[in-house]
Amino acid sequence: MASDSWREMTLGEFVRLQRGHDLPETDRRHGMVPIMGSAGHNGFHDTAKAKGPGVVIGRSGVGSMGVVTYCSTDYWPHNTVLYVTDFLGNDERFTYYFLRHLNLRRFDSGSAQASLNRNYIYPIRIRVPNPIEQRAIAHIIGTLDDKIELNRRMNGTLEAMARALFKSWFVDFAPVRAKAEGHAPSLPESIADLFPDRFEDSELGEIPRGWRVASLEQLFHDDEECVLTGPFGSNLHAHDYREDGVPLILVKHVVDGQILEDGLPRVGDHKLPDLERYRLRLGDIVFTRVGAVGRSGYVHARCVGWLISGQMLRVRVPDWNVLHPRYLAQLFREKTFTDMVEGHALGTTRPSLNTGLLRAFRFIAPPGELVQLFAKKVAAFDALIQTNRDASRTLVALRDTLLPKLISGELRVKDAERFLGRTV
Repeated sequence: MASDSWREMTLGEFVRLQRGHDLPETDRRHGMVPIMGSAGHNGFHDTAKAKGPGVVIGRSGVGSMGVVTYCSTDYWPHNTVLYVTDFLGNDERFTYYFLRHLNLRRFDSGSAQASLNRNYIYPIRIRVPNPIEQRAIAHIIGTLDDKIELNRRMNGTLEAMARALFKSWFVDFAPVRAKAEGHAPSLPESIADLFPDRFEDSELGEIPRGWRVASLEQLFHDDEECVLTGPFGSNLHAHDYREDGVPLILVKHVVDGQILEDGLPRVGDHKLPDLERYRLRLGDIVFTRVGAVGRSGYVHARCVGWLISGQMLRVRVPDWNVLHPRYLAQLFREKTFTDMVEGHALGTTRPSLNTGLLRAFRFIAPPGELVQLFAKKVAAFDALIQTNRDASRTLVALRDTLLPKLISGELRVKDAERFLGRTV
């Protein structure tokens, strides 16, 4: 039960809102002031229009109307948002959580395009605690959000480290250039010895001597299953989806080299007598074939046994001694591959990526020992990234459980603090 310190009021008595300010792309100037749009941060400017911390609400658009975003610094609220001009004594971060909990997407003002009108939502009746309790609630939920954000930043750093190592060794050829110029590479001698000291010409330009240019069809020409399209297309029906079925990866589940684990549909396998041919294995690489063409994700242990839909392709390296798939997965996120996608897959009226393009894609294949070493080094990054993602999923679930209970007064702050002390 909520305490007597909670008050009933209207939303208009809780905060004052104003429409944001227009800022065309041509008028934006280089700076560090975040521009807050309907779906959140969408660029920078050199001038602020609002003091931070601030809260903005997307006011238009099917996907962004009602989306609530918090900004800890001074900012420019774009004209696609409503922003809080006066918190009327309420805690800023609590206000953010409270407005997000209200699910303002429900309050479309009824225009042809989804739209949020401040005068339409001001009369909403709400019940809120006093500012002291607000700050305590914001601290609890904010602590969880801060840990989630820290994990996200750590993963960004780890991913950048993997990209930097790949670029140094296999794109810029930094150790080879150092040796060619008579300098010792900044590497242990045992690793430096794996790199040659000169270059040679190839169809892809200058490459380290002794390295080769290859394609999947050239390396694994006898394996027809090296590249496959997903087994499920438009032939799935409602009765094919089952709570106890096999997770099915769709285009939206592949983002930034990762396979998202939340919101996966599950399907029965009764339609696939040769199912083992399609089950994902450790080291497989999945691709988006349509829509957001060319995004890829590396299959870690968690995704083994899952399936991909007909929107997807799967690459499998038959012999890891010939080519380690982790090298290939990183390569598929580099400019050489994205340029191929833009030049071929996206050069049609209906953008798509097919097995033939993936089989024929030409890339640099370094010596196996060096590729294995790269894979071993980034495996430590991958493991920590997965650990952070697992921790964040737990924190998100905990936050989303506690927030409505604290916001409504069903759970007292002291009880939440004791619970967090035992679990976090």
